[in-house]
This record gives sequence, structure tokens and C-alpha cells, in this order.
Amino acid sequence: MLSRIKFFFKKYLWRIWEWIKHLFKSEYEITVYRQAESGNMYKSQYVSRNILVNKQTRLQFKDHDTGKMVDIQSAKGLEFKIVEK
Repeated sequence: MLSRIKFFFKKYLWRIWEWIKHLFKSEYEITVYRQAESGNMYKSQYVSRNILVNKQTRLQFKDHDTGKMVDIQSAKGLEFKIVEK
């Protein structure tokens, strides 16, 4: 009986704790500016709660709308703006 109670606390209370932490996590609006070889500037906007890599030449995060990982790399450097909502 005691092992069942331990199992319940390990499994379900951990999920509830993760859900509560998720409610208070910050949301970021990421805008990436890209320049094509023709000279045109393109703007891509994303919403994310989890930014994994934030470097001058690489940006990796999980898109909140689609749930997919987005990895943007550039040898020259990226032009992006991250704003906390």
C-alpha cells in the first residue's frame, strides 16, 4: 500500500508541479530579419517560451504555435529581436 502511495506522488504530483511552473514561464516574441541575395529584406515572427541557443550566429528555440524546433544559422551573423511579452 505504501509503495502505491509513493508511486502516485512521484507520477501525478510531478506532472501537476510541471504544469504550475509552465503557467508562470515567460513568453517571448522573436523577430528575425533576413536579407535575400536580391537585396530584399524578409521578416519572420515567432512566439516561444523556450530559447535554447541565443548566439550571434545561431538562434535555436521551440515555436509555441507549431511545437517544432526552429534552428536559424548564419555565417555573417543574425539580425533578430527578442521581446518578452
